[in-house]
Amino acid sequence: MEAYDPLDYETLADNIVRALESRPLSTLPPDRFVGAGVYAVYYTGRLEMYAPLVARDELLPIYVGSAAAGGGRKGEPGFAPSRGYELHRRLTKHAESVDAATNLELKDFKCRYLVVLPAWIVVAERILLTKYQPVWNRACDGFGMHDVGERRRTGKRPRWDTLHPGRHWSANMSPGDSLEDIMRDVAQVLCGTAPPEL
Repeated sequence: MEAYDPLDYETLADNIVRALESRPLSTLPPDRFVGAGVYAVYYTGRLEMYAPLVARDELLPIYVGSAAAGGGRKGEPGFAPSRGYELHRRLTKHAESVDAATNLELKDFKCRYLVVLPAWIVVAERILLTKYQPVWNRACDGFGMHDVGERRRTGKRPRWDTLHPGRHWSANMSPGDSLEDIMRDVAQVLCGTAPPEL
């Protein structure tokens, strides 16, 4: 019989997924709370492009992310919980992005979040990304971006902003991928036919 390894990747992944999924669904953004960690954002609306996601028997996230702890001293091992509001601030920014989009409604979004010790945040996020393969992480990057500043707005518009226009700072950026290409990639991810590199 093989010895139990509590840090085995599969065991660790199961524990993190179970811990997140045991958290209650909250509004986006949730009430204010302390801590850094990981989160999942869920869509429950009626946009046709997301119908395959919404129609599933299990609730799957449309986006997964993390908020790292700030202000730690050099050399700290990362095993002390954050006393800041990093995770809540990140979810609030996401709510502002959704609210700004002309074709999304904030009431159609929920979230789950898990406060995690700083040393484990990167690992936890990677596990959730691998487990859920969320469509906004894979096919339309840019949801997690914030205003890049006046001098850096010469770059290409993020795919998310092409699909869900409305954030004022992305309006004057150079066009990026076409809406048709983005919608094709979204459909492939949701139907399970997307290439691995997406």
